[in-house]
Amino acid sequence: ALHLRQQLAQTRPGVRLAPLPGQTLAEELVDLGADDLVIVMGFRRRPAFFGALMGELRSSPATVLAIVDPSGEEHLVGHAFGLSCPISGTGAFDSYEGAMALVARIASAVQDALGESGQARARAIAALYRELGEVEDG
Repeated sequence: ALHLRQQLAQTRPGVRLAPLPGQTLAEELVDLGADDLVIVMGFRRRPAFFGALMGELRSSPATVLAIVDPSGEEHLVGHAFGLSCPISGTGAFDSYEGAMALVARIASAVQDALGESGQARARAIAALYRELGEVEDG
């Protein structure tokens, strides 16, 4: 979710991650409106409140895109947009390569939809990276 937020913020303003450390979901959910899109990511070992969150989002005016692994597909019921990404791999740990590919595709689609304004924002941020010396060029 943090990586998706970082990618989207390079293309458009107003992208937030919730909850921030020390904050609550209630503080974020109370102001949701019909013009908001909430992207919820819930993979295996989701927080205990995940079902309650999804229920609350069902009754909010916001549009919801839920991205889960197969163990969380029950949480997609009642939402207009839901995607399930397999995370099981051959190794000892879950594999999030499918989810990361989906994040890249979503971010690219948003930038494509925004056209020049999204590209101009990304260029301005890249220029500030260089000016501030925040990241290496490479």
